[in-house]
Amino acid sequence: ENNARNPLVHESPDEPFAEGVRALRTALEFSLPEASKVIMVSGLVEGVGKSFVSTNLAASFAMSGKKVLLVDMDLRRGHLLEKHHKGLCEKLRTENFTDEYIEKMFENFDVLASGKRVVNPGDLLGKERFGTFIDTFRSKYDLIILDTPPVFQCSDALLVEKYADYLICVLRHAAHSMESIQDALNMFDRSTETPL
Repeated sequence: ENNARNPLVHESPDEPFAEGVRALRTALEFSLPEASKVIMVSGLVEGVGKSFVSTNLAASFAMSGKKVLLVDMDLRRGHLLEKHHKGLCEKLRTENFTDEYIEKMFENFDVLASGKRVVNPGDLLGKERFGTFIDTFRSKYDLIILDTPPVFQCSDALLVEKYADYLICVLRHAAHSMESIQDALNMFDRSTETPL
C-alpha cells in the first residue's frame, strides 16, 4: 500500500524493492539531460503500482540530497494525502503559486495533494496557469515528480505531458497485452516529444 508520509524506501531501505528504486533513480540520473527537472509518472490502467513507484522514487531522490516535490495530479480522486487536504486544485483555481498547501514529509521531500475533487480537470490543466505553476516550482526544487492518472482512464496525463521533461510509464508484469502497451506509447508519441 502506498504511503506518501512513510515511503517504503525511507522506512525500509534494505528491502529488495528499495534497492530496485535506487537502481531506477541511478538510471534516470545517467539518462536525464542536465536541465531536466520534471518527471511525469503514468500507467495504462489503475492498480499497477504507479503511485507507489512515484512516491518511492521521489523519496529516493530526496534521500540522495535533491530537493523534491511530489504532486498528486489525479484531480478527480487524489490519494497521496488525506481527502480533505487542500492542494493543486486550489492553487490553480486561485493562481496561488506560493508554498501554501505543500506539506513536508521529511528533509528534501515535499508533497502537494490534489486538493478538492473536480469533475473536469481539463478545465484547470489545459490552461496556461498549470504551466505557470510548473515554471514557478522549477526554480524552487531540484526535481518535480508528477503522479498522473493512467492514460487509458482519462486524458489528463496527455494534457500534463507537455510540461514534463521525462516520462515514466509503469507496467505490471503480464498485466498488459503488447497491443495495449503500443497503443499507450502511440498516444504519448502523438501528444508530445517528451522522452519515454
